[in-house]
Amino acid sequence: MFRFETKILLNRIIITLILVSLIYFILFFLTLYKFIFSIFLLFVLSIYEWVKINKIKFFYKFIFIFCFIIFIFFYNFFLLSSLVFINNFNKIINLLSLTWCLLSFFLIIYYPKSSLFWKNSYFLKILFGFLILVPFFYDIIFIRQLCYEKNHYYGSYLLLYILIPIWVFDSSSYIFGMLFGTNKLFIKLSPGKTFEGYISGVFFLTLIFFIYKSVGILNISNLYVIIISFLVSVLSLFGDLQESMFKRIGKVKNSGRLFFSHGGILDRIDSLTIILSLISNYLLFLQVHKC
Repeated sequence: MFRFETKILLNRIIITLILVSLIYFILFFLTLYKFIFSIFLLFVLSIYEWVKINKIKFFYKFIFIFCFIIFIFFYNFFLLSSLVFINNFNKIINLLSLTWCLLSFFLIIYYPKSSLFWKNSYFLKILFGFLILVPFFYDIIFIRQLCYEKNHYYGSYLLLYILIPIWVFDSSSYIFGMLFGTNKLFIKLSPGKTFEGYISGVFFLTLIFFIYKSVGILNISNLYVIIISFLVSVLSLFGDLQESMFKRIGKVKNSGRLFFSHGGILDRIDSLTIILSLISNYLLFLQVHKC
């Protein structure tokens, strides 16, 4: 048993290192235009996985047409639109994503009763997919292009600073949960998640934020570091659980096999969907970023 778990962990570490290297390359070695194209490709795969796990068969033929329209819109939107128009449209997109965040909390907390009103509705499944995926990938592009004219890498570093804590929380929760977890956290939605894994994830997440504070990335008190760590861990967990909810209804273990036994695109971005939306809203409405 221990040998089997060690093999799984080793495979996960290797795949994680490959993914981190790929993401670093996309963030820092691609121009903004090539970055948008890369995000579009991920968006296409995500849409495909979404309709697959929700078994929306009739929608397959429209996937690439829909994604192509979205891509053309994103690409021209950030290249040709005025800054005022972009900011106004950002507010609409982010309000939609906030609406979904609030709705998803209720769907998760009251699962499985909450699934009764949507699990047999293709329209609602497509709508939920739109509310999750379009704002998520849009937010990635929005953050990446912040202050681009003054500093090409400002948005890249900002995204990296957001991704690292989530990666650490997700990986440490998985590893320590697998090795030491006994008390189930959300057995109805995700039987693999344990209280021990979650606490371990919160510990390492807090450690990352204290490192951020020590090097000057965060300029907040120790109390706020602890509060933010807790909030980020809860939001990351709920992001994970929202995808688990749809996979549970679709009776599938993983959203895809792009990363072999570690699932697909949706399995890798689930923890980020809610957090990125809230951070994007924070940056947009409070205008706290400094180029």
